[in-house]
Amino acid sequence: MPDDDNPRKDVPEEDLDAEIAELEQKLQEAAAGMPLSDEDEDRVIEIAEKLETEAKLEAFLEHHQEGIDALQSIAEEVKVDRTAPDFDSEFHEKLASIEERARIARTRRGTGLKSPDAERQIRSDRESAKGLGTGLGLAYLILGTPMAGLGIGWLIDVQTDSNAFKAFFMLGGAVLGVILAVMLMNREQNKP
Repeated sequence: MPDDDNPRKDVPEEDLDAEIAELEQKLQEAAAGMPLSDEDEDRVIEIAEKLETEAKLEAFLEHHQEGIDALQSIAEEVKVDRTAPDFDSEFHEKLASIEERARIARTRRGTGLKSPDAERQIRSDRESAKGLGTGLGLAYLILGTPMAGLGIGWLIDVQTDSNAFKAFFMLGGAVLGVILAVMLMNREQNKP
């Protein structure tokens, strides 16, 4: 394999044949007892590797030439049509549809118009908030009126130095709380 530091890497093939002949002669002389220089020895190894690689490549191509020919003939038979289908018209139709929906949405937002789903969501949120308010009001009535009665009874008991008024006013507050809670529920049920 030639490397980048090799000054002989761009040697023409005729010169390479002459150099191979010269190196073969030096190899014969080396076999007869004359030593090779380090440069000649490296060059012989390099040329041998190159020749071995070329021989392997030629053997590979010869061995697989039938397969390569078969693939080329199949490729010629198939000859895929390289024109893409016309996606432009479909793309432009979808793009126009999206732009139209965006324009309608901007118009609704700008004029205060809501989509049916958005209106339904707002109505549902309003009803949920209304129900939550009613429920909390009922809870405060049922718990608060007996507590208020207990507080009033305790104040009277402290002033009169007795114990009867706490229980009486707490019971009265509980009854009043239930009555008011039922009235509140009826009023909410009768609203349109």
